[in-house]
Order: sequence, then structure tokens, then C-alpha cells
Amino acid sequence: MIRKLFTTFCLFGVLSISANAAVHGIYVLPKNDKGKESLVEIFEKNGKLYGVGFWAKDGSPNTDVDSKNPDKKMQNRPVRGSVFLEMSCKSDDTCVGKVYSFDKGKVYPIKTTLKNNLLQIKVDVLFGPTLEWKKLNEAESAPFNDKRLDVSTLDTTMPKD
Repeated sequence: MIRKLFTTFCLFGVLSISANAAVHGIYVLPKNDKGKESLVEIFEKNGKLYGVGFWAKDGSPNTDVDSKNPDKKMQNRPVRGSVFLEMSCKSDDTCVGKVYSFDKGKVYPIKTTLKNNLLQIKVDVLFGPTLEWKKLNEAESAPFNDKRLDVSTLDTTMPKD
């Protein structure tokens, strides 16, 4: 019995790592209201996936601050380098978690699906939008490698719901 539980636990761990591997990478987001396309890195830490914005596709840094954060002490933190996405994958292409909106200062539940290098993020609230992020391949992301953050040092604490 213990051997079966151990084998099941190990298999689940391998499947979870494999699912995370399919989703992690560099993504370009659709243009925002300022006409800029942001670059986001999805990375794994402690068995979960996190997303952090690190640069704009046009080469300009993001100098915005988290001014809508309900925690007054966090309103001056830079958007660049602040984790705003947390999720766990159930399969190679399906994950669930939460996303923080810097524009609204709120956290929303999400369900994601990865299909053909397009990550569809369904905000899981009544009439919630579906966002589409394009995953960049190695050649497309190479020009931005020197702008990426050291994700091993990032605080992965998400704002409160």
C-alpha cells in the first residue's frame, strides 16, 4: 500500500513538472491602452507557476507603479518585477490560479489553456474576459534575454484577494 502511494505521489510530481514545463516561457501581451505590448515571463518556483512583467516589446522599460493596490504601503512598488500571476497546472495545457490587475488593484481567479503557443487566460468571474498571450519561441525571445529578471530572487507573494 505504501509503495503504491509513493509511486502515485512520484508520478503526480513528474506530471506536474512536465505540465509546468509546457507553460513556462516568455509571452507578449496584447497592446494596452497606451499602445504598448508588455513582455511577461512565466516561471516555476516551488511547484507553482508565476508571471512577472519585465519589459516592453518596443524596448522601453515599464516605469509604472502599483498605484491602485489597496495596501497603501504597496502603492509605490514598481510594476516591473512584481509577480502578478500564480497558477498550478493540471495537465500539459490546462492551469488554474489567480491574476492581479494593476489597473484595478484586484485579484481574479483564472483558468488557462495553452494551444499552439497561445495562452488563453479566462478570468473566472461573471462575464470575465478571455485574454490571449502569445508565447515567444527562443529566436523571438532572444533579443530580450538581457532584460529578463533573476526570477530566483523575486518575491512571489501575491496581493490579497
